[in-house]
Amino acid sequence: MNKGQILWFKKTTSTNDVALSLAKRGFPQGTVIVSDFQTKGRGRQGRTWESQQGKDLLFSIIFKSCGSFLQDKISLLASVAVANVLKKKFNITTFLRWPNDLLFENKKICGVLVEGSPDDEYFVVGIGINVNSKKNELPESATSLSLIKKTHLERRTLLVNIVDSCDTLYRESKYKSDIIIKEATLLCETLGRSATIKEKKKRFEGYCIGLNTDGSLLVRLDSGMQKTIRSAEVMVIK
Repeated sequence: MNKGQILWFKKTTSTNDVALSLAKRGFPQGTVIVSDFQTKGRGRQGRTWESQQGKDLLFSIIFKSCGSFLQDKISLLASVAVANVLKKKFNITTFLRWPNDLLFENKKICGVLVEGSPDDEYFVVGIGINVNSKKNELPESATSLSLIKKTHLERRTLLVNIVDSCDTLYRESKYKSDIIIKEATLLCETLGRSATIKEKKKRFEGYCIGLNTDGSLLVRLDSGMQKTIRSAEVMVIK
């Protein structure tokens, strides 16, 4: 991945906005953009990402075009990298809700958003982690690292650990092309469960079988047919 410089801002619209702009201007792969606060943070499906001033870890990493095999799986790479750090450094076990959320005891602690240029010349990986937010500052469906560990956590050290983890996994994927899918499969709580799937204007139910080699979700429909899901909202049926 070639780790680059870290640019830390007090406030941005979103770190992905800044990263996309810098990538267009020629900033190298591995450049990291961090912000203490986002005025227009966003997630998948047009959702808003809410964060507290100076409490959470909000950052984006620039990647240049490096083969479709990685671009299709970059969201999973980021999720696996974060999960590995949380387990090794804090003994926090998280699970992946396909394709981009990390959950602790069914509450969201991390989200990932991948965006790129129209010609796929470059793309950015935005990662948001609830670090020091208090319970009354989060929605009921979310939690934070400090709530789990019952202590204030240092964001800069966490950032460096995650960037290192992303770099390690990126390099390993160059000669172990299946490593991202293997690790994501072990983390993914969506697999082996029935789910309601909202794809564009269609809504249907299916059983989540596994992950394809490109990171997409393989679902078995009630008819018995199998369907590949690449961009959709997947809600596990409890």
